[in-house]
Amino acid sequence: MKNFLVSLTLFYFIGLLWGLSQESAEEYARKGAEAYQTQQWGEAIENMKKALEIEPENTDYLKILALSYAQNKELGKAISTMKTLLELMPDDIDNLALLGTFYYKAGKIEDASRTFQAVLAKDPQRLDTTYNLAYLYQELGKKDKAITYFKKVIQLDPQGKTSNYTELSHIYLGKIYFQKKEFTSAIKEFKEAIKLNDKNSMAHFNLGICYMKEKNWELAKKELTKASELAEDNAEIKNALGDFYLNLNDKDKALSFYEKAVNLEPQNYLYQGNLGSIYYQKKDLEKAEEHLKEALNLNPACEDIRFIYATLLKEKGETQKAIEEIERLYKKNPSPLYKTILDKWDKELAAKPAPKESPTFAPSPTPSMSEMPQPSATTPTLEAFTDKQVLVFSDPKIQEIYINGVSIPQKQFVLKQGETYQVEIFYSQEYILSGILEVVGKTPQQYVFTTISPTLQKKLASGEEVEISLTDSKGEKAIIFKCQKVK
Repeated sequence: MKNFLVSLTLFYFIGLLWGLSQESAEEYARKGAEAYQTQQWGEAIENMKKALEIEPENTDYLKILALSYAQNKELGKAISTMKTLLELMPDDIDNLALLGTFYYKAGKIEDASRTFQAVLAKDPQRLDTTYNLAYLYQELGKKDKAITYFKKVIQLDPQGKTSNYTELSHIYLGKIYFQKKEFTSAIKEFKEAIKLNDKNSMAHFNLGICYMKEKNWELAKKELTKASELAEDNAEIKNALGDFYLNLNDKDKALSFYEKAVNLEPQNYLYQGNLGSIYYQKKDLEKAEEHLKEALNLNPACEDIRFIYATLLKEKGETQKAIEEIERLYKKNPSPLYKTILDKWDKELAAKPAPKESPTFAPSPTPSMSEMPQPSATTPTLEAFTDKQVLVFSDPKIQEIYINGVSIPQKQFVLKQGETYQVEIFYSQEYILSGILEVVGKTPQQYVFTTISPTLQKKLASGEEVEISLTDSKGEKAIIFKCQKVK
């Protein structure tokens, strides 16, 4: 009887301890869940680990632990925990989809793709995984596959009633079509996104950019302005409005929006560069230099900004410094274009007489470099300038023209005798001509650039540098454009 009572007492205490253990696991889990809800990831992890020491196969605890690891950016541990969970629940599609998301966040793209595909093999109608796979393909640059899956998202939920995946799919489809230069298709997708959500600033923004590409200035202004109203603190939209007004040759408004972009994101080298460039065009060389230097501090590798900075230094009369900047460009990109500029500026520097010392008079100021091209709605009369030429591009295939990195929407500009310009001519979607244009003529007049001869076309196609020249009324070379086909 005594032994029986001892056994019964021992059994009672074992049962009591077991009960206390169960309660302890639940308590740790409760604390872990509360910590997760308040975004205290470290505390959540510690409590869930303690709960799992008591109940190692509790699937709820494992899932909260995996999520806590992911939120704490311990993705390797999140993946490992999720795999353990899937061993206990191999048919759980939700957990499999979550594993794919962890793989993606960890940069394991192939594993993420394979996991998402496994989810869709089990449930082809799953919307979130279809969207995730489309987004993944877009990130990888696999545009055709991305298009297929984004379209499938739209088919699964045409009106976007269950989530915003449909709205986002229209936007990403629009971006892909834009990259493919299929602007009509891009416009259609952005409009569909706006139908689903008229408050989506990025849909309006991207639609405005498309209209700019099509030179539909009225609609571009409408959409970009709407985007700016919806997202007042978005620097990218402000910068795009700067580009818009620059294309219309409204430099004051362009300057205003470039300044807003820089104020919102001063660490963005592109915005600093654009602001410096517009100050340069407005002849505020001090502010231009300030922002161009800041842009180069942020991104020393940007060729376009360094080229503009070099031309600014040249205009200030600091030819040696300008040459040093072009030499930096030439070392990275031994283009014949840079070589031409270096040769010309070196000759100018060598021919420049040393200033005479005088106790009374300061040295004469260095002659300034040419003005940046000034586009206008009508061609200036010849009386408006003395040593300058007007160059007009009449080839209808020309889509865009840039001179010294600045867009010339009217396709005509004023050149100054003896100066050199870097010119890029975009021929629709076919190719780009890039080269150095030099003004050697002395007789002011209007010159018209029409079409390129078949002979020069063949040379360009073979990768040769060609010389295109325009002659004055006496038949002498006035403008020489040495260029190459770069696309």
